[in-house]
Amino acid sequence: MQTCKTRRDALCKVFEAVSKPLPAYGGAAISHLTDARESGKYVVKIVKEQFDLKRIQKLGFQSQYLVDKQRNEVSRLTSVPLDAAASSLLCLTQSPTNDSLQVRFRKGEKNDKDIFVEVWDDSVRGFISSRKITDKCTRIYNDAIFGGISWSRDNNRITFIGEKPEPAAYKNYWEDEQPIAAAKVEEEKKQEEQKEEKKKEDTFLDQKYLLQEDFGETLVGKKIPVIFIFNIKENTFEEVQGIESGLYPAYPMFDEQSKGIVFVGYRLPTKKIGMNFCLNKDTKLYYIKEIIADKAKLDSKPVGYVTCLNSTEFASFMPKFSRDYSRILYFGAKEKFLSHSGNYQLRFLNWPVAEGVESTLVLDKRGEYPSETDEYAGLFGYNQSYIHAGFLGDSQRYAIFQSTLCGQERIYLADLDEKKVRWLNFLGKDHENRMNGEYEFMRVLDDHLVVKHSQCDMPPHIYSVLFKNIHTESLDQLVDLNNLQINLLEKVTFEESRSELEGQIGKFIQNISRETIRLENGAEGYFIRNNQLPQDTKHPLVVMVHGGPFGCYPQDMFSRMRIQLILQGYQLLVINFRGSTGYGEDFLNSLLGHISEYDREDCGNLTKLALDKYKDQIDPERVGIFGGSHGGYLTGWLIGHPDTKDIFKAAVLWNPVINMSYMVAQTDIPDWIYNCSLNQEHRYELTSEENKEFFDKSPISVVNNVQAAALLLIGHQDFRVPPNQAYHYYHILKSQGKKVKLYKYPEDGHAILGTETGLDAELNIYFWFDEIFQDVVTKRQQQQQQQQDQEQQEQTQVESKQEEQQQ
Repeated sequence: MQTCKTRRDALCKVFEAVSKPLPAYGGAAISHLTDARESGKYVVKIVKEQFDLKRIQKLGFQSQYLVDKQRNEVSRLTSVPLDAAASSLLCLTQSPTNDSLQVRFRKGEKNDKDIFVEVWDDSVRGFISSRKITDKCTRIYNDAIFGGISWSRDNNRITFIGEKPEPAAYKNYWEDEQPIAAAKVEEEKKQEEQKEEKKKEDTFLDQKYLLQEDFGETLVGKKIPVIFIFNIKENTFEEVQGIESGLYPAYPMFDEQSKGIVFVGYRLPTKKIGMNFCLNKDTKLYYIKEIIADKAKLDSKPVGYVTCLNSTEFASFMPKFSRDYSRILYFGAKEKFLSHSGNYQLRFLNWPVAEGVESTLVLDKRGEYPSETDEYAGLFGYNQSYIHAGFLGDSQRYAIFQSTLCGQERIYLADLDEKKVRWLNFLGKDHENRMNGEYEFMRVLDDHLVVKHSQCDMPPHIYSVLFKNIHTESLDQLVDLNNLQINLLEKVTFEESRSELEGQIGKFIQNISRETIRLENGAEGYFIRNNQLPQDTKHPLVVMVHGGPFGCYPQDMFSRMRIQLILQGYQLLVINFRGSTGYGEDFLNSLLGHISEYDREDCGNLTKLALDKYKDQIDPERVGIFGGSHGGYLTGWLIGHPDTKDIFKAAVLWNPVINMSYMVAQTDIPDWIYNCSLNQEHRYELTSEENKEFFDKSPISVVNNVQAAALLLIGHQDFRVPPNQAYHYYHILKSQGKKVKLYKYPEDGHAILGTETGLDAELNIYFWFDEIFQDVVTKRQQQQQQQQDQEQQEQTQVESKQEEQQQ
């Protein structure tokens, strides 16, 4: 029998063999070949990270390709490491119309809190100028929530959201005024003292400790977002003044005159409720026609200085101008919605916006559950899903975006004039195979996009997809395969030439299969296994439950965790319960007010259905479950509810929601609890009846029923699901003598993204299931041995009696 250490060594070797050839893809960049914009030649950079397990370090690098549209050829250029050369680089942006012009933001060499903005122009001499901006901006946001860096039409200016610094010093009411410097004081010192005194002029000590909230999980430290403008030619840096308090700007972009700015405004009057993965906020489009950068001129600002462009709509995000500035495309919803990820609308505004004219609806919400023949179920996703969406090239008619259909991410094209949508089925999947694989929209530039595609039995492939013509007469012609040039840029392979184990894994994954099981209400489970598992024995099952709850698990994708679990000999049941995205708005909204009921019932019923349907393959004594966030919430419910508590032998809860009566006063998204538990809008006046309902709908209410061995993985800096509820859950189970273990990651948040800590958490999942399932096998073998010994003893006694009778 293998020892625990021997088994862990074996699992780590498998993990290394899976990880080495499988990079984490971080995105892609596309640019025209310098000085060859009209030649149809593109440089594509694929950004990746590789794990160095010996040093526990992620190594960034990029592979570069030259794509020639005219010749329909791809040439690999080189791979470039990113970790050393760009250590001080914060971010960069390249002009969309001048391939030589770049602006970079960099940390200071002497003081890494300093930020410098640099201008580079390869057509001139490379480096042009730099400017320190830390006195006005202490952080560049550049994220999916507040947007990236936008260029003016004339390439003279850029705009972005940054952090306005808090006062550098606070004045004590009783401190002496700085004396006039004596003659012996150096002029430089005198000026510095005067500058410090001026900073303290309006910021007295009583303001120093005023509450200044940030925007929650993953946005810690982002408190005062403002719009900044950097003038490239004049090397000046300004803050846009005059935006009212409580209206927080995002996604700024210049108008066609390069003078005014259109931006998204988040309105959060009472509390900065968490923004990441939360789109159910009052967000509208605003316009400043004549920007005021001098604070002294605010008194004379015109009436209507900040104009709302779509005041009758609830949510608007990811706006993009068409190349000719005739339209603004954006996603959102006219009516208020409660789910943190909803079913959205696609809209556009004709520019400039005429007074009293509302936006045009292109794609409306879809309520119904998709049929077998539907290729589109509506617009679903989070901010990150739409970051690359927008107009296709210089077309003001066609838009490109990503959305979900029944557990599959797809890329779509929409016709804004005809109000139609089509799936970009560039791999030509027929109806039978249409749900195979997962598509990730990595980047688009003009008529060229880069897409990642993978399946559970096929590692990631990266494709270049070029449209021969983006000005077709119809949408059908646009997405027709005859209008596409498709080239494979790279793919992940497992090669025996690198190691024998890697070669075995390569052959192994080709035999992974997936089947779909479905409840009458539409909830789905995907049973994934290796077809080469021995048929004469039954094997463990791990149930995987997604978070959100308004998200979904991909039904068919290649991921390290799934492959590792399958390589350990496990079968997977991946579940999308009621409330999951990609199945229509009615399916999603049905969960509002019913968490702990519909979602729990679906997970339990799908697990029972799988146990019955695949009873010849699943070992019912070795069933585990894994979930994070809301998936951890459901895991806690399923191992504690009387209807399912005896099904599961092992459970892993990653930053789980355990006690909402505690969490409602601690989380960065208290509205989530009201929305999901009560189907009501958030309010701050909590009643005892509501608090009781929050408790009754929490896994803490059934903790005394738990029989499964539970592993908790907790990020101590989690603002979304604060950790103390998990610590309490752990102590309850421990006090009851249950098998439980908790790993605390002191500096990590909700996702546990640290290099070492993330690796540790992932490995502990594999170790935990292995330990618990192996204990079952060991006890079973011991029982079998005891049974055999008992039967042997009884047989011996029978034979002994027979001998006595014969004598």
